[in-house]
Amino acid sequence: MTHWNRIAERTVDDVVILDLLVEGASRLDMSGRLLSRIEQLIGDRHIKILVNLHEVRHVDSDDFGELVRGFNAARQAGGRLAFYGVGARMRDLLVATKLDDYIPVFDSEHEAVRNLATSV
Repeated sequence: MTHWNRIAERTVDDVVILDLLVEGASRLDMSGRLLSRIEQLIGDRHIKILVNLHEVRHVDSDDFGELVRGFNAARQAGGRLAFYGVGARMRDLLVATKLDDYIPVFDSEHEAVRNLATSV
């Protein structure tokens, strides 16, 4: 089955929100597009980035690695990247890899934006 995914982008205060939209399935398959967009944002000096994973129910190791590389790219640029709308499987993966100690995960967009807007 082919999965067609896209990234919708919007800005709240000075936080860029990347909504990962999964059409036709609940599996994430960004194939490098998410990391590329994060790097473009950083290059344009947008260093507060929030990734909405609400529609994503499954990630494979490549997808997970891309999310982590995006977090690291933002951090190395002096910025912040956080997640919200994280499902149970993704949260379990973050806990199992101990990345939940480093990558901020929020329950709501409002909470995440408020936290990111006051940082950096």
